Amino acid sequence: MTTDSDFDRQIEDYLVAGPAELSDRVLWAARVQLKTTRRRPARFAWLAPWRDLRMTQSMRLLLAGGGALALVVAIGAGLLSPLLGRGDTGQHPSASPSSTPARSSPAATGSPSPPARTPGSSSFVIPTYAPQAVTHLAAAWETAGGPATRMGVPEIAPDGRIWVTSSVDNAFRILTPGGKLSETWGSLGSGNGQFNFSLSGNDAGAIAFSPDGGFWVLDTGNFRVQRFDKDRKFLTAWGRFGSGDGEFALPSDISVDTLGNIFVADERKRVIQVFTSDGQYIRSVAAGHAGPFLAANGEGWVDTSLLPDGRPGLTEYKPDGSYQGGIDMPELMPVPLGMARDAQANLFIVGLTTSDTASTMVRFAEGGGIAGVWDAGGLALTVSPAGDAAYVLEASGSTISKYVIPAP
Repeated sequence: MTTDSDFDRQIEDYLVAGPAELSDRVLWAARVQLKTTRRRPARFAWLAPWRDLRMTQSMRLLLAGGGALALVVAIGAGLLSPLLGRGDTGQHPSASPSSTPARSSPAATGSPSPPARTPGSSSFVIPTYAPQAVTHLAAAWETAGGPATRMGVPEIAPDGRIWVTSSVDNAFRILTPGGKLSETWGSLGSGNGQFNFSLSGNDAGAIAFSPDGGFWVLDTGNFRVQRFDKDRKFLTAWGRFGSGDGEFALPSDISVDTLGNIFVADERKRVIQVFTSDGQYIRSVAAGHAGPFLAANGEGWVDTSLLPDGRPGLTEYKPDGSYQGGIDMPELMPVPLGMARDAQANLFIVGLTTSDTASTMVRFAEGGGIAGVWDAGGLALTVSPAGDAAYVLEASGSTISKYVIPAP
């Protein structure tokens, strides 16, 4: 079986020295990535060493000095505006749908090598948001498990409680809506109903709920997904380490759409894999340019925290896997990370600055455009169905904060 170190070596083989010059934008993006990589080496390492990119010796030294094989590839410095909509469906913001014809995403990779980059196209224009006014938002409450506690992606259960993984004890911390610890559930192991939320010494793990209270756990350290019913009875599991369909290299986030399909982001393979509720592989989305975070939406729509050209940003994909649109927002959020949708399909996203501090939380209204920018950034978040509360994992990774969100 291919080991994790073998996989890294195969990625390293793609980093071939050459004479090509890299733009200042590329160097900026690389420096941003190195900062986040030094803080959480596996969790936020966006690897994009494509065959058609030859790095200069100075870039190789830059990456070596950061201690990571990470490069966010940025082609062009296009200045960009609002999130593109869904054509004539009436289900999503639409700034200028006719200007962004869909094109198919690349096929899923079938080998440990990073997939080839999709060439740029003038038919896919990524708009940029101009700087926005940021509103101060005080936390309603904070809950911390101590400096040794490192938490993963939070999620709200149908009963209103907040579930979040802890890599300290490889269990879920289940909080009340008021921020009190209600219970702890889970234990370390590789058996059915056991978890490993620490992969290569990094925080990991996530959960997705169905409306009836059943759920799927992203058991990152065991390279699998486990499914449970509403009474926490184990039902099935799927996945293993590897580069093929249905296999994982660094699974980082999970989400479920209204049809019950499961979406899993893989930070190292840079792909989103789609499964049935019982784990049958369906297809891959954004192969070669998917970010580590995602949010499923409606019937098969999905958003991810990376632009098609490799830069940090936000991209949405249609149910057939083709591009819907995307946004670049370097002034709002240089390093976009966790995202979630409310019941009205408004999209919330949080992120960091280039100094690894909290940047902003942005709400994109389903009807179009930005519907709020607040100084409440972080690593990940979940939002209430009504969209009136956000639970944000702070930049420290050890604190969850609740923010009361004003109506649009």
